[in-house]
Amino acid sequence: KPDRHSDGFNLMPLLEGKVARSEHTFMFHYCGAYMNAARWHPPDSGSIFKVHFFTPNFSPLGAGGCYNTKVCFCHGEHVT
Repeated sequence: KPDRHSDGFNLMPLLEGKVARSEHTFMFHYCGAYMNAARWHPPDSGSIFKVHFFTPNFSPLGAGGCYNTKVCFCHGEHVT
């Protein structure tokens, strides 16, 4: 159990494959104070809608990930 309350969303059942879908309709991803992405999974629907406000600059050029930095950062020169 976490040692502090963060946002109230427990995603472990979904990540562990114990449930087929999250009980949460919306999910927001922030980088600091800035919304980076949002996801909407309407109730009783198989559709999932996603929007990304930043795109990571993959490295090396042409790669499918951020291999040079080991993680994809979400600010500054690391995003488009």
